[in-house]
Amino acid sequence: MKEKFINLLISTNQTQFPREEYTKINIHLPIRGDAQKYIIELNSKIRKLTFSEIDFSPNSFQIPHLTLYMGYVSNENNFKNAMEKIMMLSNTIKPFHVSQTIPYLKPKRNYVFVDTQQTEQIKELKQTIKDFIGEYMIPLEWDVVAEIPHITVGYIKDSFEKVTSFLDDYPIGPSWEANALEVSFCGLRGSCLGAIKTFEIK
Repeated sequence: MKEKFINLLISTNQTQFPREEYTKINIHLPIRGDAQKYIIELNSKIRKLTFSEIDFSPNSFQIPHLTLYMGYVSNENNFKNAMEKIMMLSNTIKPFHVSQTIPYLKPKRNYVFVDTQQTEQIKELKQTIKDFIGEYMIPLEWDVVAEIPHITVGYIKDSFEKVTSFLDDYPIGPSWEANALEVSFCGLRGSCLGAIKTFEIK
């Protein structure tokens, strides 16, 4: 898998790339400390109730995150330019506090989400990132910036009532400090597969 991703970033003389050769990346806030432990534990409990395509277990490459922007890069030069822009942006913003809301199953979409109370602040950051790197990325078919900021904790295909009942009594997770921008390869259901690069916010 790693070799495939590396090959996708090798530049060629082509000016047009077929869609399946694009590399999908995710720019996000990494979740750290007690908040990360909470999300991993919640994911584990959901997976005990039913199969989840989002998996934060030790044998998975997926990591907890809060997506800020997603899209495709079509060549190595655009990838490098996008990374440089993110690094520049990380030097202009300050760490900020993020408070979680109750976990919930999004009806008809099968996702288990945890939203934040800093919706507008994070949406502004999402728009800033899009403005900074948009010229180097091909956007998704849906509006990532307009989407309510959230942490994806699970993706299930059955046992909906059981999971909903379980979430009804689940406590709200701890707050955390957003103190980095991170870039990852994007996998199944918008998951992040490890980290390509982390830019600390100071």
